[in-house]
Amino acid sequence: MATQQRKVVTGEVRGSYVNVFNTRLNDLSGKEEYSMMILIPKEDKETLAHLKKAIKAAIDDKWGAKCPANLRHPLRDGDSEVDLPDTVAAGEEPYAGHYFMNLKSFQKPGIVDVNVQPVIDESDFR
Repeated sequence: MATQQRKVVTGEVRGSYVNVFNTRLNDLSGKEEYSMMILIPKEDKETLAHLKKAIKAAIDDKWGAKCPANLRHPLRDGDSEVDLPDTVAAGEEPYAGHYFMNLKSFQKPGIVDVNVQPVIDESDFR
């Protein structure tokens, strides 16, 4: 199976639980990782279309036609599900009107500004 394009440049998103300059211990895996949650406005149809296409490509590359029935979709609806039990209800801020994804990596992510220049200083990341 040929690897399909999975790189997505998003429109403006909101970040939460941002750990992109330093790793954080993942309590479930016991490993240090970079991570963040992104909240994508439902009105941003272009970003959502690109994300859905990349997700489908990743699923097709890994499983082809034999995708597990119980696979948890990475793009989730903030109006009907949340990721913070007992803290925020579905449809409440910050989730309301957004889709969200939890992103994780063992490699430090490349972060650039609107001019595609590397963001080195954490205080420049907003």
